[in-house]
Parts: sequence; structure tokens; C-alpha cells
Amino acid sequence: MKRLSQFKLPILLSVAIVACMALLLAIEPAGSATIVGGAQSAKAGTGGTTAGTFVKLSSAGTIVTATAVTDSVVGIAEITASANAATRYAPLGTLTTVTSGEAISVGDLLTAGTSGYAYVLDTDDASTQRVGALALTAASGSGEDVTVIVCAAVSEQRLTLGGNVTISSTYTFTTGSGAVTLAGDVTISGSKTFTTGTGAVGLNGDVTVAAGKDISLAAGAGYIEANGTTTGGIRIDPIDSGTSMTILANSAAAAQATVSLPGLTSKIVFAPAGGTTVAADVLAIPVTHSYVAKTTGADGEALTLANGLPGQLLTIALVTDGGGDGTLTPTTKSGFATIVFADAGDNVTLLYVDDTVGWVIVGAAGVAAAPVITTS
Repeated sequence: MKRLSQFKLPILLSVAIVACMALLLAIEPAGSATIVGGAQSAKAGTGGTTAGTFVKLSSAGTIVTATAVTDSVVGIAEITASANAATRYAPLGTLTTVTSGEAISVGDLLTAGTSGYAYVLDTDDASTQRVGALALTAASGSGEDVTVIVCAAVSEQRLTLGGNVTISSTYTFTTGSGAVTLAGDVTISGSKTFTTGTGAVGLNGDVTVAAGKDISLAAGAGYIEANGTTTGGIRIDPIDSGTSMTILANSAAAAQATVSLPGLTSKIVFAPAGGTTVAADVLAIPVTHSYVAKTTGADGEALTLANGLPGQLLTIALVTDGGGDGTLTPTTKSGFATIVFADAGDNVTLLYVDDTVGWVIVGAAGVAAAPVITTS
């Protein structure tokens, strides 16, 4: 009996220890997430931690709330703790719960967002996102517990095309706030649609549109922008060899208008809008308007005319004769030397060819006689 009593106390003590351990394991710390897998001890950084939210490392052994899709998530906080307090988190590869920030479906890849809540990976987001977890249960909205597997923080990969792209069937390129950048040539031979939100489709190479295909701009603020320097622009070739001209058309009902480019030259004659007056004794004839009304003074005037722009038309008329003749000598000219405006009604129309040929006379007229034109 004495021998039995020697072993009685150690046995009872062992039973008590086991019972306490079981009780401790059954008690979940206040403000903690559902602990399903292993946990990693850490210290809470600035702002503390909230159970059920994504966390990231601010330094070795210190975690803070991850609130952006670009944050590298290391796990999900299991205990709500103040700054500098001991805490723990479910690390990568473990099973735990996270608080939803929006509706979530089973199988969704989740990223960190506002307050460290879980949000569904947005493939249209311009940011490089990092996956924090894989949803195993669903949520109908914000603030719900979602069972997840904490995943490795993998950056979302974007497609970069450095060579040529050929699209030969029916495809749609759709971007949200991101962008599709094609550095090589693009050949579009079927029915294709490029759709952009606040992003863009950047084409740094050639774009070839097959016969019967159009590049269309939907109603609104759409436009085709050419940012070239010396060679940039929108090039329009005749549709076929039998076409006599190329037509640019605005078919809006409120403001229908067309500009026809001759098939031989495909050039537009340039004429600045409106007219202006030049007073007596003012010698420079401006090239900023299509019509200049000149008044001469009592004495002779040596009028000057600067170079214009290729294709520019300019009409100069003497509207008031002050007594003296106005003799015009352009800076660059061909086929004449001077034009003398002697009487009211004298007028001449000039065309500026280029900086080599300069101004040439298209026509001249006057009330009594045409202006005197000298050739040397």
C-alpha cells in the first residue's frame, strides 16, 4: 500500500497537466482569426495588427497591415495586437481565414486592399498586383470570414510583344486602366476590335489594314493622334488607281463637310482665314491673312513681303490711293521682280510654292489697267 502511494502523486499530476494543455488549446485568444494551420510569431509594427487581415513585413520579425495590391503579403494576422505587442500570423502555405473587402467566389485569387481586407485580383488594374491567398469559401460582401490558403506573393505578369504580331481571325484586345503596347508591326486581316478604357493600345510599328477593313472611331472624344516630328502624320493614299481624288469626310448631320484632295498632287492649297488692312506708310505686307487691303501715302512706298508656307494663297489689293505708288518686292519670288500698285483697285493674287521658288503670280487686275509687273 505504501509502494502504491509513492506513484499516486506523479500520476495525478500528469493527468492534470494534460487536462490543462487541452483546455489551453481549446481557448482561442481574444480578437483572433480561426487558427486552422501553423502560425508564425512576430511583433506588431506601426498601427498594430487586426485579426483576419493581410500583413507584410516592415522589417525582420515585424509585421504591419498590407493595404495595397502591390504589397508583398507574407500571411494573415491571427491576433489583434497593438503596436510593438507580440502577435502571430498564418504564413504562406497555411490554411486560415481572412476578412473580405468585397464579394468573393470560391477559387478567386485575392490581393490586399483597404484596411488589409481581401479583394479579388483585378486583371485590368494598371498596377503590378501580388496574390496573397486563394479563396476556399465565398463571401457575399465586405466584412465576412473567408477560408483561404495563403499563397506565395506572385506578381501579375503582363504581356510585352517586341516583334511582329499577326491577327488573322476574330479577336478582341480589351484593356481597362492598363495598356497593350506593341513595339513591332501589326497586320490586321480579319474582323478585329481594340477596346480601351483609360488605357491605350500603343502601336510603335506599322499597322496594315487589309482590303475591306476600317479603322473606326466611336462617337465621343476619340481621335487618331500623330506625334511624329518631321515625318509624322496621317498618310492617305488614293483608294485605287482609278480614283481621281481622296476624300476626307465629316458625316455628322449637324456639320457635314468634305475635303477633296486631287488625285495628282493630293495637296491642299493653304489660305489663312480672313483679311486685314495695312495703313499708309506701313511697308510690310503680312502673310497671316488671305486678303490684305492696302492704303498708300503721298510718297512712294517700298513694300516688302516675307516668305509664306508652301501652297499659301495671298491677295493684295490697293483700296485707297494716297498719291504715291506702292512697289512690292517679295523676299523670294519667281517670274517677276516687283509689282507696282498705282491706282485704287489694283490687285494681285500670289501663290507661295516653296522656299526655293517663293511667290509666283496667279493673277493680276486693275480698274484702269493691271498693276505694272517688272521682271528685272
